[in-house]
Amino acid sequence: PNNDECPSEHQIHVAMAALRWAGQKRLGSLLDGALPATPDAYFERLGQRTELVFEVLQQWDAAQVDVVLSPAVALPAYLHGESANLPDASADSQLYNLLGFPAGTVPFTRIAAGEESDRPDSKDPADRAARRIEQGSAGLPVGVQVAARPWREDLVLAAMAALERHARDAAHAPHTPVEPPVAPS
Repeated sequence: PNNDECPSEHQIHVAMAALRWAGQKRLGSLLDGALPATPDAYFERLGQRTELVFEVLQQWDAAQVDVVLSPAVALPAYLHGESANLPDASADSQLYNLLGFPAGTVPFTRIAAGEESDRPDSKDPADRAARRIEQGSAGLPVGVQVAARPWREDLVLAAMAALERHARDAAHAPHTPVEPPVAPS
């Protein structure tokens, strides 16, 4: 779009304030990234991303970390149409996309009865959507995300295989009801 079609910085700030006033704090804060950018600002952000990659790698070095396990997403499987109300529910997985680190997800356990939700009532549509999704979610699978340093996909795959082997024998483990065919050797 040309500059006449792009919202101005003032319009974006007004929209952010309106969303926050309406109780949509998460969605309002996401608009911060929608502010108009110049080529200089773009290259500045690329530099900041590179600095972040090196900072994370230095932290991993100091902690002697090669692989990180984290939640795949903050919620169980979304109800149809709810993803629009959950702008930050996949923030953990988005971090590794931003960093350019290899990552994968493996089903590991299930939500047990009584673990569904303890969220209080809220005006924020994201909180309300999360509460609706969590209620009645007992039995749904929970995934674990595995991330590693750049170019270490081998570690991601090895960790995912180990997690899958460990979970496979547990009574609460998610499983595929049909075994896939095995190729003849």
